[in-house]
Amino acid sequence: MKPIRLHLKNFGPFLDETIDFSNIQSNQLFLISGKTGSGKTMIFDGMVYALYGRASTEKREVKHLRSHFAQPKEPLTVTFEFEINGGRYKVVREASFLKPGNKNETKPKLEVYHLNGEVFELVESTIQAGDQFILNLLKLKQDQFRQLFILPQGEFKSFLVSNSTDKQAILRTLFNTQLYDVLKNELVGKTKNMKNEIDQIYTKIQSSWDEMYTLDDAELVAQKQLKSEQYELILNALPVFQRIGQQQVDETAVEKSKREGALKKINEAVAREESRQQLKQQKADLEHKLNQLNEQQPRITELEKKLKLITESQFAIKTYQNKLEYEKTLNSQKSKQSTLTSEFDALKEIEVQDATLLEKHLAQQERIDQQSQFIQNTRHYFQQVDQLKQKEQRDQQINAQHQQVVEEMDKANNELQQMSEEDIEKKPDYEKKSQLQNMQMTLTEQHTSLIESEKRMHLKLKHEESLEQLNKQYENLTHEIEAQRAQLHTISSQDQHLLDHEKAVVTLRTVLQVDEPCPVCGQNVSHVDYGPEIDAIKSLQSENVKIETQIRELTEQRIHCGADITNTKERLNEIGEIQFNKNLLNENEAQLLNVKNDIEAVDHENKRIEALQQQVERINKVLDENTRQKQLLEKEQQHIQEQLENFQQITGYDDIVKFQNAFERIDSEVLAFEEQKLALTQQLENTQNKVKNHHYDLRLIAQQIDDVTTQLNRLDDELKIAMKQLDIADEAALMTISNESENKSDYTSEVEQFHHEIQALQFKLQDVTTQILNIEPNNIETLKKEQREIQIQYDSVQKRLNEFAFQVDQNKKTIQRIEREIAHLKQTVSAQIELFQLAEILNGKNEHNLTLENYVLMHFLEQILVKANQRLLSMTGQRYELIRNEKKGRGFSGLEIEVFDYYSNQSRHITSLSGGETFQASLALALGLCEVVQNEQGGIALDAMFIDEGFGTLDQETLETALDTLIQLQSSGRLVGIISHVTELKNRIPVILDVVSKNYQSTTLLRYNE
Repeated sequence: MKPIRLHLKNFGPFLDETIDFSNIQSNQLFLISGKTGSGKTMIFDGMVYALYGRASTEKREVKHLRSHFAQPKEPLTVTFEFEINGGRYKVVREASFLKPGNKNETKPKLEVYHLNGEVFELVESTIQAGDQFILNLLKLKQDQFRQLFILPQGEFKSFLVSNSTDKQAILRTLFNTQLYDVLKNELVGKTKNMKNEIDQIYTKIQSSWDEMYTLDDAELVAQKQLKSEQYELILNALPVFQRIGQQQVDETAVEKSKREGALKKINEAVAREESRQQLKQQKADLEHKLNQLNEQQPRITELEKKLKLITESQFAIKTYQNKLEYEKTLNSQKSKQSTLTSEFDALKEIEVQDATLLEKHLAQQERIDQQSQFIQNTRHYFQQVDQLKQKEQRDQQINAQHQQVVEEMDKANNELQQMSEEDIEKKPDYEKKSQLQNMQMTLTEQHTSLIESEKRMHLKLKHEESLEQLNKQYENLTHEIEAQRAQLHTISSQDQHLLDHEKAVVTLRTVLQVDEPCPVCGQNVSHVDYGPEIDAIKSLQSENVKIETQIRELTEQRIHCGADITNTKERLNEIGEIQFNKNLLNENEAQLLNVKNDIEAVDHENKRIEALQQQVERINKVLDENTRQKQLLEKEQQHIQEQLENFQQITGYDDIVKFQNAFERIDSEVLAFEEQKLALTQQLENTQNKVKNHHYDLRLIAQQIDDVTTQLNRLDDELKIAMKQLDIADEAALMTISNESENKSDYTSEVEQFHHEIQALQFKLQDVTTQILNIEPNNIETLKKEQREIQIQYDSVQKRLNEFAFQVDQNKKTIQRIEREIAHLKQTVSAQIELFQLAEILNGKNEHNLTLENYVLMHFLEQILVKANQRLLSMTGQRYELIRNEKKGRGFSGLEIEVFDYYSNQSRHITSLSGGETFQASLALALGLCEVVQNEQGGIALDAMFIDEGFGTLDQETLETALDTLIQLQSSGRLVGIISHVTELKNRIPVILDVVSKNYQSTTLLRYNE
């Protein structure tokens, strides 16, 4: 990912600032310089905020990024253009803020664009979708991006000196190793669940085993001491429980059978004796009841006599009752006959009155018939009276509308006469306008071509001036490089060899003595020739190093200058020869102005003619419409007047209201006459019907009285004959017998029940006596005592048998459960044993005490250290190398970093390094970290890196080494930016982005070192 352009609006100290990174070459090292607090780091904040909506450091919050000096209604907006994987993208992110007068903040916005040709096309316009698109594009989360793209103030050495736990958090973020911890946790959780399941199986086995009954057997009691973990022994003991249990049940069942026979025999003897005692008591009770019944015999005889008399007197009683009913009916009919006679006389008088009223009312019939004829002839006009009124009003309205239409027609004709015939016949000249527009288009194209030629001419002159300056600069750099090379000191190969073995030479010189044997060859030393001084040679070499450094810098500047010369020449070749005439441009502009004026004049005339034509068309349309309206009004008025004349002829009324009132009055009179006529007619008919009905009822009731009198005479004769035959003195005695007949059913039931009970008691007494004679007598107390003893023995055996049978049955069910659980346990343990072992290993229970994630993190750390040491050894003169502390521990141990010192040939703690050495180690580690992460993330293309501070802790030589490392990094095509206050860097780095602070606002300026 390479930044192209960054626009910051109301962001920190930048109110409206654009930073164009495209002016910095891809392989250039550049410096971001400025005062403290000027906003250097805010540039990185802008990039990270545009991509992720957060600042570049953890300590900065987004809500603090908005400038306090921004306009109240303007939002914080960051626009960031960048290139990645050959594509160019633009991200526009707007932060939420509180507008004046609002209670709620505005919603944040995010837009992502992709460059298609020369136009940016919108890809995503929502925050969620945009963030996901950027994440998929960069393949880095915000924390990963911060670690790889930007090394912030005070943070890029934290990874070096942090402990294992802190490194674990950083490495987790960069390499996404959480999935290994998730895998380990899921596996541990799964095995934990399996262990719980197995423990539950053991619990179930133990619980079932504890439920096994021992049946009071010593051998089974001993077997019950086994535990669930000894499930194999439990399996072997289960058949023993079954065998002993069945044996106990069989033996108890035999004993029960013997006791049951004896109990049955004694129970039968006791039952026979108890039955004989009960029969004796029953016989005494029956004899007592029979004596009580015999005492009721006189009453039963009296009741039988009464029942005989009641039966023989039934006909006489019935005849007497009928006679009483007929007498009652006769009296009722005579009373009713008297009432009907009175009502009949009254109705006759009412009939005469009703006939008189009807005759008087019918005397008005002729007048009412005339009024009815009028109503019938004019009813349809009465029903349409509202329409008739509306037509009268409409006739008046038509007169007014007709007058208005005539006036409008006269006005339109006057307007038409005032226009000239020449203007009316004119047409707009569109063809002339089209010709002028074509001419204008041609002149515009010529004008654009001339303006472009003028711009290219100025650009060519600018490039020619720049090329001349670059050629001079290139010659000056060449002369300066040659002058520097001339100042180089010549060091012989012997002197160089002496420097390479300085320590050995110094040591050997200290032990050489004249006339003493040499410690190397063993010969006597005749003289000692010390040769040139090593310090002098080292001084010459140091001067050569400085000169070579300056030559290297000048050569780099000359290379850059040569590249600029080549680019300028290429641009001049692209521009080519240019022919431009200022007079042609002026003449073209004058022609364009004339054509524009002509087009405006033609447009004005065409618009005038169009307006005139529209006015004529409107007037003609008004005339046509008014003519048609006038004809329609005349026809409508003629039809209305015809209808009103017909109304006057038929009704005889000129006034519609008077006709309406007369019609309603006459109609009411006719309706009232007919209603009263109908009422009087119905009233007379009702009275006549009542007279007829009463006359019929009187004749009918007279006939009924004669029939009832005949029946009474017949019943009286029959009653006298029956009483004489029964020897009943009078009707009062017969009435007494009739009252007694009401109790006939009670008397009959009492007599029948008495005879039935006598007979039943005699039969039972005979049967009980026979049974007593058939049973042999015994002593009941002796039998019951023996019965109790045998019952106790039987109950004891029965109880033991039930208990043994229940326990054996429960043992069978429990044995089945135990066998199932043990089989399940064996299957579970067999299937999961390897999973248990794997979970233990991944959870750190291994010889190295490492979890799976810790092992993976150590692997990545080893790779990072390999890449970091390639640069650290170079920067420290092959002295320092970063190594991992291999001390065993638990959890995330083994991630601490130590430094191995080749001078002392031993490792030491990382904090023992000086400030400059710590910066070197941190820089090397950060660069190694970036390289490994890019490789692990599928080759992420990060073509830029920014380093914030840290160079102030370095001495001159270490600074040179660090810059060499960064130059090597940029030579690979990566853009490297540094934030620093070090003056030496401002002189060494060719491109500087100055952040200039003025009061509350900051601006940026890109400049180049000569």
